[in-house]
Amino acid sequence: IVGFYIAFYINEWLLGMFGFPTYSLGVAQTIILYTITLTIVGDFTTYLIHLLMHKIPLLWEFHKIHHSATSLNPITQYRVHPVELIINNIRSIIIFGLMTGFFDYLSAHRVDKLLFLGANVFHFAFLLFGANLRHSHVKLKYPKYIEFIFISPFQHQIHHSNNPIHFNKNMGSKFAIWDWLFGTLVLSKNIKNLRFGIGTESSSYNSLFKSIITPLSNIYYKITNQIISNKKKK
Repeated sequence: IVGFYIAFYINEWLLGMFGFPTYSLGVAQTIILYTITLTIVGDFTTYLIHLLMHKIPLLWEFHKIHHSATSLNPITQYRVHPVELIINNIRSIIIFGLMTGFFDYLSAHRVDKLLFLGANVFHFAFLLFGANLRHSHVKLKYPKYIEFIFISPFQHQIHHSNNPIHFNKNMGSKFAIWDWLFGTLVLSKNIKNLRFGIGTESSSYNSLFKSIITPLSNIYYKITNQIISNKKKK
């Protein structure tokens, strides 16, 4: 609902700025271009959020829960702190709203709004080619050159490695292009045995209660210590 509100105001803003388009996309053109654009833009913003989760200490405290798993299975996908879930959903809603409003404008409202909620064929294909095995011990790899474009399940398993040389690597969701461009790409070649988790800290997230409370308490103590340190310097 919020996404559709954003789409409405984006469409209204475009109408106010540019008026009605002199050429509008057909229904088939809209669906195809919308699906491609939403996939690319959505995946890029997912990469950026994931990168921030690793690079910003405060956000990393929440993202640690996902990486604290020492054994991977499909349920690990949902091993996420509520704060991270909210951030991810806000990103998803904003991108959906922006893209829907933009293509609704370009198509002159020819496409039924419910069609924009349809299943993404590229996401379906991604699942079909093993994406559900990302959080598993099944070492499904892609040929070398394909792994420069698409993240293989094993590449994501490398992302979960507790080996420091693999930290902050392979952060793409569907596309490996972003990792390639930003220097965070690691290919599957020559990597065999992996161990998962965040070392001894993993035990701090071995229950639902700990997983929810620990990030909040860690952030509280970090902020408190920083305030005390600043006062001492003065």
